[in-house]
Amino acid sequence: MPRWRRRQPHERETFGIALNQPTGPRPGPEILPWYWHPDREGALSPPEWFAKRLREIDPDLCVVFSPVHERYILWVKNPRIGHDPDPEVRDTIQMLGCVGWQLLMIWEHAETHVPIPLSELMFHNIYLISGERYPNARAYFDRIQEDIRRQIESRDKTFQGERQDFQNEYRKGTQVISSAGSGSKSALNDSVVPSRGEANWRADRRKWNLPAEMLQAERDQKEKDFYTP
Repeated sequence: MPRWRRRQPHERETFGIALNQPTGPRPGPEILPWYWHPDREGALSPPEWFAKRLREIDPDLCVVFSPVHERYILWVKNPRIGHDPDPEVRDTIQMLGCVGWQLLMIWEHAETHVPIPLSELMFHNIYLISGERYPNARAYFDRIQEDIRRQIESRDKTFQGERQDFQNEYRKGTQVISSAGSGSKSALNDSVVPSRGEANWRADRRKWNLPAEMLQAERDQKEKDFYTP
């Protein structure tokens, strides 16, 4: 038996701690944004000028600053919150203490999640989510559908642009190039014949990278050249 050997997994020391288990203190409910409602002790009020402007828009709106998240949170009074028929939901809301308050938004950047200072921009976002902005439910539904359509068009435009750039780069790579001295004038060295495996690999790679319509156009052109005398 060798003097030294690698210990087996069941022999390795874990110091009595279960693997993949957190070792620090268990976080409390204060890590949740719903914990920092306007009635919570420790939630900081906004500047008076901002609170006054907010009351002019709707007296049920309220903004507080969460010292844990370091972000402002927008709330609205809603008497239905905390009286849900589901006992589990009702107990969770009562545990957080946000009875009668509905969280509308956390004031941060939508993509980078960087906190944003209070400004007129929040009033603009409040207007965007206001139900009174639209005369009826049909107008609100049309607005949502229009936003979805614009997002799809933006996504497709980006995809088409990237694919067109790839096609242009591929065409430039297959064009005949000029050489200063004698020899082959093609992009690839004609004297080196690829093996069957390499040729198959190149053909498969073209199928993976090129769009389907471009490959179909090549097949149609080959068929046309074959039957054309």
